[in-house]
Amino acid sequence: MTGKTMDNPGERAAAARRNRYHGTMGVYVAVAILVVLGSWLFKRGDGQLAPAWAVTLSLLYLTTLVVGGWLVERHTDEVEHRNNLFAATFAAGFYGLGFPVWYFLAKAQLVPQPDQLVLFAGFVVMGAVGYMFKKFA
Repeated sequence: MTGKTMDNPGERAAAARRNRYHGTMGVYVAVAILVVLGSWLFKRGDGQLAPAWAVTLSLLYLTTLVVGGWLVERHTDEVEHRNNLFAATFAAGFYGLGFPVWYFLAKAQLVPQPDQLVLFAGFVVMGAVGYMFKKFA
């Protein structure tokens, strides 16, 4: 490839796949921002989210994850698929090891009860770490 011209059909196909992938990731980020802003904006006076907004934001999140995951998988080559599988396994290992340890320590009143938001954030971070490790190491 020289400059901005793509003479090889494989390069054009790779560029189109990359653009679709980045577009899907952009939608993921936009929905994440909407869910976070929605949960912040639509709180009631007691700090709780109104039930209708909770259902709406949950359905938006779930639909985006299911449909978006299917679309991303359609545009993913075997190397990216391997990286994603490693990242998911790495993150699941974090959760599978972290929750039971925290739970048992909490039952002995050595630590507070497990916080699912902390575990979810750790799962996402460990997934990103696993992906970056597999992609760049």
